[in-house]
Amino acid sequence: MKSAEAFQDDLAYSFSILQLSKPEGDSWLEAVRSMKPEGVHPAGLPHYGFLKAAASGWDLAKPLLGSVQTVDMTEYRSFVADETKSCFVDRIDLYYSSPLTEQGIVLVDTPGADSLHARHTGVTFQYMKQADAIVFVTYYNHAFSKGDRQFLTQLGRVKDSFALDKMFFIVNAADLAASQEELEQVVKHVDGNLKARGIRLPHIYPLSSMTALEAKLGGDEVMLAQSGLGAFEDALGVFAGEELPKLSLQAAASEVSAARKRAEEWARLSRQDAGSRQRRKQDLVRTAEQAKGLVGQFATMQQGNLIAQETKELLFHVRQRIGFGMGDFFNETFHPSVLREDAGQLKRVFAGCGRELERTLVRELEQELLATTLRLENKGNKSCMRPPYRRQRIYPHWMPVWF
Repeated sequence: MKSAEAFQDDLAYSFSILQLSKPEGDSWLEAVRSMKPEGVHPAGLPHYGFLKAAASGWDLAKPLLGSVQTVDMTEYRSFVADETKSCFVDRIDLYYSSPLTEQGIVLVDTPGADSLHARHTGVTFQYMKQADAIVFVTYYNHAFSKGDRQFLTQLGRVKDSFALDKMFFIVNAADLAASQEELEQVVKHVDGNLKARGIRLPHIYPLSSMTALEAKLGGDEVMLAQSGLGAFEDALGVFAGEELPKLSLQAAASEVSAARKRAEEWARLSRQDAGSRQRRKQDLVRTAEQAKGLVGQFATMQQGNLIAQETKELLFHVRQRIGFGMGDFFNETFHPSVLREDAGQLKRVFAGCGRELERTLVRELEQELLATTLRLENKGNKSCMRPPYRRQRIYPHWMPVWF
């Protein structure tokens, strides 16, 4: 469960979004219970719903804050599906026996792309960065939400930093298509949206999870093939069973090769006579002195200036991209469907649009900077591994350290 401090932070954030005074003690309950949805900007409605659910479940959840609860599957479902409980949950670890989990695979359901809480942005980015595979699920009759678009844009920013193309895109509820042509049009629409977000050549799998579940429970292979799940499972299986191990094996083979060469060199040196060993020792001493000199020169090469220049260029492009997107952000926030005369308190709604535009820009900048840190990390790694001089290279007789 969330700690009391984390829950108070969530309350304070939602109160600030709805332009309410900072909650103190249990006084927030009265403020929430008296709230009405009229005049709330659409972007604030999820926070309104969160606060209402928190007020409804507060009496039961308050003594549980900061604790770890071990529950059965029935209670687990209630903690997931019942918002009056789930709004107090920080993290759930579900232990479930299946062919996937028995192979050591861990499935992580990350915070949603449209999560209410700002801290989830960093959590999702870390999983995006470190996960072996990313599966993005959308629905046949579901348009990409603002949160979806932001998430996909972030994927597009960082995908070139991955060693492998580890992204899979599922269009669920494909059985709703009236014809194959209609399904192809939907897949084409999803493909266009992904490419617009910088994700080239996406792997898209239309399928029906409901049909697949029914087929697996009934052991119907024909129905399973019709569901489309088999194609996705096969692709994921090849990726997890062949491509990922191949990458690991290549790294392992490189280390084993380096160790073998080092052992062979030691064996060769051990067979030399005393005079040869002494000359070799003198050569190594000279090499060590040269290495120290090169390291000293490397330290004065102002590598920091290279990183600073790279940072400057990356931030220039960040500003450019945010500037280019400003028109879309503005039109999306100050939308005619929001600024209606019948909405009531038009001035307040207009001010709410301005605050939402500001939050959108802050989120966009945060996502851009997270992606920039990944690019700088790769730049730093390349800078450390690249020999500083072309004219003279010294190859040590020990295994190199990779950063």
